[in-house]
Amino acid sequence: MPLFAALCGNDYTPPGFFNSHLPGSAPQQPYVRPTAQAASNSAVASRNAIKFRRLVDWLSGFGDDIVEPVERVLSSFPISKRPEAAHYLHTGLAAYHVPLEKLSPYLKFLFGETPPPSRVSQMPPTPGDLNRESYGAKALRILVEGVGDPDYLASWSPRLMQAFRHARILTHPCDALYAYGIVCNPVVEDFQSREPFHLCTLPLRRLLVGLLLDACHADGRRLPGVYGPPHRPFYSEYRRVGCTSLEKCRVSFERVSLRDSTGSEFLQRHLNVPPCPHIIPAWLHGLACVLFLWARFNARPESVKLASSPIALAVCVCAVATQMRLLQHAGGGTLEVRIAIVRDFRSYSRSRGEMEPLRFYFLHAIAQLQSVLLHLTGLVWLIDALVPEGGDSTCGMEMLPPQVMFPSGCLAHHIACRLSGLSPDKRLPSVLTYWLPRLLGRVEAGFLERVSPINLSASHCGLQNVSV
Repeated sequence: MPLFAALCGNDYTPPGFFNSHLPGSAPQQPYVRPTAQAASNSAVASRNAIKFRRLVDWLSGFGDDIVEPVERVLSSFPISKRPEAAHYLHTGLAAYHVPLEKLSPYLKFLFGETPPPSRVSQMPPTPGDLNRESYGAKALRILVEGVGDPDYLASWSPRLMQAFRHARILTHPCDALYAYGIVCNPVVEDFQSREPFHLCTLPLRRLLVGLLLDACHADGRRLPGVYGPPHRPFYSEYRRVGCTSLEKCRVSFERVSLRDSTGSEFLQRHLNVPPCPHIIPAWLHGLACVLFLWARFNARPESVKLASSPIALAVCVCAVATQMRLLQHAGGGTLEVRIAIVRDFRSYSRSRGEMEPLRFYFLHAIAQLQSVLLHLTGLVWLIDALVPEGGDSTCGMEMLPPQVMFPSGCLAHHIACRLSGLSPDKRLPSVLTYWLPRLLGRVEAGFLERVSPINLSASHCGLQNVSV
């Protein structure tokens, strides 16, 4: 299987690189589809299925031996191209090496102090003359012994490692430092008239990368994803350009440290985010911070004044209503409550048969807000994982899960369209007197009195008059 994957193309082997050198393949240039007719989706799928079937049959004829098929594939390359082909093949195979001697911490994490014994044994090959080692023998040795890469996580603290294993550390900063860059995948956004949505969170990604670099106590020049001189390091991001392509971009950043500051002080120093007041819940403060950072980094008319922004008010009222209904049904199953909420939301938007044209700038703003929530949550988690356990140095911020903050994109779009038809001074009163009570349903009436003076948590962060 590893050899099959490496020949077909994986993270290290370019797709199609070995196509013209596989058994039974038609003579053609790699990466190039032969004709426009053959480039259709059905033709490509059919051709790939035939290629995979032939390759599986051919590899099966060698049994457990990978030396002979590697030698045959590489011998079909011109002599001048064999080192490059061998490099791709060997690097691709190294990705599938399983270091059994290092599995103990992971097995204990999964099974406790008594993990099940391993039933796999590895016998590394012993070629007679390493100086004349063939490509096939080297492929076998790499697959069995692996490649002696440095242990980048050795300097991580146990608390940081535990957070990573519990999926409370974003992969983006890890990709920036330990891989070859962050791939900023496009989502449902405005491809034609707007910049990529993830540019809105570039300052947050820079903070994440700089903070993780400081936490690993490593020389940035020794990390595969960090380039440039020590005083001006940069990493790579692959961003959308136009509608159909990704482009590699350099992103400069600085090493940042918590030093002796608390998490709240760090956020206030770098993002101007104030600490959570005692008069509102922590989750409401987290929601306000997401809106604040979106307004600050977006620099668009729809976010100049959040108290009258249709999409900001729509997302906010959906999140507040969902969280309050979940808190009211805390004793029941969270999944069932969320399903009921989504069903109610759909009925609200369809009750009158009201239809609005799809407004892509609202969808683009929702994608930006989702990105801000993701990266701010990752930053809060990273800070909390770096401070000493049991101390009061954490951020003290509760971030809503994405499924609570964005329970229904259709409903948020519907409310934003309705609010955009009102004058700016009537949008917030409409949210407080009509939309919020309607979405809350039977939630205690006293909650409205507590929320109304706060104006959806905007006033304490100075969000009502944000000018970008």
